[in-house]
Amino acid sequence: MCSLLDNCSKKINISILHDDLDSINNLPTYIKNHEKLENLKTYQFKDGDLDFPNIDQTHVSKATYFRLFIDQYISSKDGFVIYIDADMICISDPLESIQQVIETLERKNFPLAAKTEINRNLSEEELEIYMQKSFFKKYWPFERLSMKDKYFNAGFMIINLKIWGQENIFEDLIDCMHAIKDNIVSWDQDVLNSVFDGNYLELSYKFNHFASQFNNNEEEKVLFLHYYGSKKPWNTGGVFDTVSEFYHFNYRKVHKNKYHIKNNWRKFALIQLIKNLFNLKIFELKFPISYVKEFLYTLLSKK
Repeated sequence: MCSLLDNCSKKINISILHDDLDSINNLPTYIKNHEKLENLKTYQFKDGDLDFPNIDQTHVSKATYFRLFIDQYISSKDGFVIYIDADMICISDPLESIQQVIETLERKNFPLAAKTEINRNLSEEELEIYMQKSFFKKYWPFERLSMKDKYFNAGFMIINLKIWGQENIFEDLIDCMHAIKDNIVSWDQDVLNSVFDGNYLELSYKFNHFASQFNNNEEEKVLFLHYYGSKKPWNTGGVFDTVSEFYHFNYRKVHKNKYHIKNNWRKFALIQLIKNLFNLKIFELKFPISYVKEFLYTLLSKK
């Protein structure tokens, strides 16, 4: 939220859907009193008893499915809503570009806009490279989900709430989630793609640029960086990627520590730290000594 508010040229409304409002109600003053925050609404998620497929022993929680419920909490009177994943950072003012997309959505009557992640019509060479990794063989969505030709990433979406309400999209999404539960790999993203099956407005990469593909020459062109996948900037495996500094720069605006550190596997995290001490990559961090101190404190204090 810090990065979004700091980059927007006009005041914006923010809505948060969460199953633990206590953690949301204590937002930092920096956010609550920000000059670009017009209104902040929080919603308690009330459908937690549903069976959400394929979340056991993964890096995600049931919260990844919450975006399926957006129009159950935000009124269609709002017209359009922009969904942004929590692992995204805004690095440029997005408002003009978003408004242009909204106008196109309205004119062409699409239910949403998103960035295409996979096209079915790859060349044989591209497909061979793609399929060399076992994960991608499992991830490849078209036969698995009985889809046509393109699959979008749901990390950033501009949603036409009017159409979602008129066409009962929510009911379709929940029915689909139960119907394809045995074939789900990418959680609610699979559900969304299965329901819309290519019926969406394609967004430029600048709205949802994967951090792993980012280089500094693109900074002025990119609106949002997405730390997509399990390699996050708050994990030891991700913090040493140069692009993680965008995340930690914003973290420092609201926290005393220099780095947000969270590691679920202590042994792996310690190995990563030692490895990056020996190869001197630790000194590529902006505050290397602070990182080591904060890492060790987090590791030793974790129960």
